[in-house]
Amino acid sequence: MDSEKLLLVVPYRDREEHLSLFVPHMEKWLKAQGIDFNIIISEQSKDGEWFNKGSLINCGFKEADKVYDYVCIHDIDMLPCCKKTCDYSYSASSIHLASRVQQFGYKMPGKNYTGGVIMCPVDIYIKANGFSNLYRGWGKEDIDFGFRIRKAKSKISKRDGKYSSLEHQKQKWHPDKKFDDKMLQSNKQLLKNMISGKHDFRKDGLSNIKYKILNTEIISSKTKKITFDIR
Repeated sequence: MDSEKLLLVVPYRDREEHLSLFVPHMEKWLKAQGIDFNIIISEQSKDGEWFNKGSLINCGFKEADKVYDYVCIHDIDMLPCCKKTCDYSYSASSIHLASRVQQFGYKMPGKNYTGGVIMCPVDIYIKANGFSNLYRGWGKEDIDFGFRIRKAKSKISKRDGKYSSLEHQKQKWHPDKKFDDKMLQSNKQLLKNMISGKHDFRKDGLSNIKYKILNTEIISSKTKKITFDIR
């Protein structure tokens, strides 16, 4: 067994059917690979706020014990299905695993795509200041994180990971409000600002995340779910 310890952080909201499948699958998968790990399901409270994936990831990371060597950010609707390519072992550089995902026809959806499943050493995550807290809904926050890693002077390698996709309806961005195209355009502008250097990533992320813990649920000896009120 490797001596390095893995923290798996899973942003989560209203996906109960996925949670019941994801946790046992991932625990079995990581144990089979001989990896020392813990999983934090980082849940956003149902308080009428827009979904904020980046902030949830930062919250989960902040609340983890300081015993981990590397962190993996993992979508809850992606399950590894190839033992050879879905390798969660430690790397001194950042690794994007979800290269071949069922919902994308087992092809990369874009050249800068770093979403789905990405791992990096804890010190790189800290240097990158984690994820941006400014993105709402789903989209572009993962690409932003990829640029943060590069700005932290770390390269991103790829493992040709093959993942099956759990079926689900389109993720709601808000408990009561309909999809807002203006918000998607705002996310695109945020990404442009990151790429151009207009946005200072050092001031947005782990360094300024604000939240309150509402509940902690022990799912298993390896997994717990923390519910956050993001401020």
